[in-house]
Amino acid sequence: MVGRKLLFHKEIKNNAAGILGFINEIKSIDMFSMLKAVFRMEQTGIYSIHLLHILKKIKANMVLEDALQNRSSLGKLRVI
Repeated sequence: MVGRKLLFHKEIKNNAAGILGFINEIKSIDMFSMLKAVFRMEQTGIYSIHLLHILKKIKANMVLEDALQNRSSLGKLRVI
């Protein structure tokens, strides 16, 4: 996102090929910079291993947080 504008959204498979394909796609977005990007995710145990491994390998900026911390950081949410 840039401000409140969503630049890209996609659902991928949780494997190396799916994750690398996603990273290559977002790198092709004009306003995207890997140096300025921060990948923020919830700690999900074994489900996050593939993503963490690949992000570490490409030296990406990342933050791994507890799910409650992620939810609390969103401020007040309104469900419609």
